[in-house]
Amino acid sequence: MFDRFSAFCSKYAGSPYAFIGAVVIIIVWAVSGPVFGFSDTWQLDTLEGL
Repeated sequence: MFDRFSAFCSKYAGSPYAFIGAVVIIIVWAVSGPVFGFSDTWQLDTLEGL
């Protein structure tokens, strides 16, 4: 059971969809900084992944 799960995770993590998802998250992060004025709350939420 673990073997199938780990194979699925490694296959998905190396997929183009995972890469595109990571790029989208980085773009949203970069755009949201100036919008929220790089506030303490924004920094905390960014570090916690909220």
